[in-house]
Amino acid sequence: MYKWNTVSVEEADLMIADADVLLLDMRDFKAYLAGHHPKAIHLNDQNLRALLKHTCRTVPVLIYCYHGHRSQDMAQLFSDFGFTSCYSLDGGYEA
Repeated sequence: MYKWNTVSVEEADLMIADADVLLLDMRDFKAYLAGHHPKAIHLNDQNLRALLKHTCRTVPVLIYCYHGHRSQDMAQLFSDFGFTSCYSLDGGYEA
């Protein structure tokens, strides 16, 4: 059962305007350096555990990847760890 949702670019823009959203970019570091949303944190193996352990479970988590597929798996993972509002950007960074 999915405990997360996909959001459109328009919905994501509204969420990002809220300072409390945790925006995660899970593309590779080279792509992240080439361009990313200014509020995005690069999600990688080194910081994943810390984010899961130290982030308040009620903070909305919005995740994007290249095309919106892998971010769905990561949204499910955050949901499995008890995060109550998890989202994947439909279409990913390309959208």
